[in-house]
Amino acid sequence: MVNILKFDPIPKKFTLSLLLIIIFLSAALRLIAVSQVPPALYQDESAIGYNAYSILQIGKDEYGTSYPLYFKSFGDYKLPVYIYLTAISEKMFGLNEFAVRFPSILAGIFAVIILFFFIRYLTKNTTLAFLTAVVLSLNPAHIFFSRAGFEVNVALTFALAGCYFFVRGANQNKVILLILSS
Repeated sequence: MVNILKFDPIPKKFTLSLLLIIIFLSAALRLIAVSQVPPALYQDESAIGYNAYSILQIGKDEYGTSYPLYFKSFGDYKLPVYIYLTAISEKMFGLNEFAVRFPSILAGIFAVIILFFFIRYLTKNTTLAFLTAVVLSLNPAHIFFSRAGFEVNVALTFALAGCYFFVRGANQNKVILLILSS
């Protein structure tokens, strides 16, 4: 029986090139025609975009609260991280569908990169790390959530990064990595 963790046929000199190809593939699948597919903003995306624009313009949400920690919206409350990231995106790209979806797109691409490094660190197997990164970059559910303004996609990226930094920090006794993990 072959131990898959020890089977690593990809030479180290190709690591950067292959990783760049995976990042390019991941970015292409998440960026191409993102303003047309999905065809319009979801209700939550519209609320996020409006609140982000309001924060950007006057420093208050749609209910007049200055820089809130929770955003009241259509009978529920939204977490602030995605809205504040969208405000930065709207500052760079203007008020449009792309600006509302850009933080999720970026988080989707970073999730693929972080997963590669996390699996490679855990298993010491570059081939397995590439396979997991390719699976995530091609995963239809991940592509779907990366192409629209979903907070859950950013949460996944933060969770992956937190786990990666925690494991590295704990193994290497580096406090800065443990702080980053939080």
